[in-house]
Amino acid sequence: MRRKGMLVGATVVIALLSAVLAGQHTGGGFCWWGNREPIYIYGNDAFTCENGVIAGSGTSEDPFVIEGWYIDNPPTDYGIYLDHTTACVVIRDCVVECAQAAGIYFNSVANVRVEGCQLSLNRTGIYFLNSRHNIVEATVIAHNHYGVVMAASSRDNCITGNSFIENGVSGLDPERRSQWYCYGIGNYWSDYDGADFNGDGVGDRPYFRLADCYPLVCPPSATAALETPISPVKIPSAVIAPEPVPVLEPPAPEPTPPAPEPAPQPEAELEPAVAPPALEPEPEAAPEPVPEPELESEQPLEPAAAPEPEPVAEPVPELPIESVPPPEAPQTAPTSINE
Repeated sequence: MRRKGMLVGATVVIALLSAVLAGQHTGGGFCWWGNREPIYIYGNDAFTCENGVIAGSGTSEDPFVIEGWYIDNPPTDYGIYLDHTTACVVIRDCVVECAQAAGIYFNSVANVRVEGCQLSLNRTGIYFLNSRHNIVEATVIAHNHYGVVMAASSRDNCITGNSFIENGVSGLDPERRSQWYCYGIGNYWSDYDGADFNGDGVGDRPYFRLADCYPLVCPPSATAALETPISPVKIPSAVIAPEPVPVLEPPAPEPTPPAPEPAPQPEAELEPAVAPPALEPEPEAAPEPVPEPELESEQPLEPAAAPEPEPVAEPVPELPIESVPPPEAPQTAPTSINE
């Protein structure tokens, strides 16, 4: 009986040690690191162990910590979703892959730091909706349709020291109210085509698509960002003006040695050009003689005949007028008809 009790006690001790090594204790129970279902947190009261929080109280000195989770092909559209939260939170060393909407989705969220995560093969790596005063650093955002999206008045967010690798669109920030570099440190963009003439690791011209004035020419290391202490996010609410771009003069090109003159080559004898046969001029057609107009022979003008005098009518002699006697009455009376 004593031996059996000792075996049972040893088994309990081993189980407790395994739990301590595998997880962290935060008052609400054991939180196990490893594969898990998507995380959805609404409001500051939902930062619990059941929702993937392993430490912290939500203050700037002691932020909530969501760390070490691997979320692959979640049944929901997101991997980690924070909704209407203002508590200080750190999302660290999490991997989210194959989310239909976004690996990490922020809706009306402030005071969150994402660091050392890997977000790949998602529709969008990180989606900001009406969110501000958040930081994303030392995170790999690769092979997503969209890298980081700022939507619906999202502003005053800082994206610095990250690696954007082979995304369809590296990022969208239509209102340009967030900052894509902080303290002179930008991001690595796999589609950046600038050069680094002075070898300081920063491109000589900005990444104009997202106003990154200090683009990195090599993917940064995540260790430097993880060693910095967690501090509250303090970014002015006004629109952040970009820092002046340092004008870097490229090194003077080395003098190019003069090209050797080509050796003279014997000129090839040119055959005399054969003149083309002269063309005989065509005989010009003689102009046809134009007949001169015939002039009428001049004849002497005959004197005009004088007009003949008109004959004067001779006066007709007046004849004496003879008086005619009236007719005589008949001597016999006219016979009547009855006779």
